[in-house]
Amino acid sequence: MIDPKDLPSSPRIITSNDITSYTKRVRAFLNEQLKPSGMLCDDVYVNTVHAVVDPKLTFTQSLVDIGTDSIERGMAPTYNQSLSGVYAKPWTFEDTHRIHTLSLYDVEKMIQRLLDESRYKWDL
Repeated sequence: MIDPKDLPSSPRIITSNDITSYTKRVRAFLNEQLKPSGMLCDDVYVNTVHAVVDPKLTFTQSLVDIGTDSIERGMAPTYNQSLSGVYAKPWTFEDTHRIHTLSLYDVEKMIQRLLDESRYKWDL
């Protein structure tokens, strides 16, 4: 049995409600950032291939997942411009699904703003 005296003075137990609330805050922030473009963060993905020559998709991540992962890691991602791109669908590198109005640099800066917001204005 755990002795309550051995626990930290203010333990933080994370519940599924906390995760849902946290994801909602990330989604709201990102959608506000994307508002001028008319896009929604749930429709934006960063897709990555393993090589420029004979590329094969190796990774895809939604903008919301990038945001939540970045907050957990405490740092914004950086992408290789020749291996990753911004797309309207996951698991594709087809130019027809590429979002040309949002660059990887834009994504990196948006996630950095999210990190700044979460550090200084959210109770995390």
